[in-house]
Amino acid sequence: MKIKNSNPSLGWGVTGFGLAHILLGTIDMMERKRDKNKFINF
Repeated sequence: MKIKNSNPSLGWGVTGFGLAHILLGTIDMMERKRDKNKFINF
């Protein structure tokens, strides 16, 4: 199935939005892991 993309800039906008969320989610997970390890030290 081929979907005709009438507005390629919209596709790039959606792609950029998704990549930004992946990047920010990764940073958030790393920060949470670091904070969790800070409180576990005995």
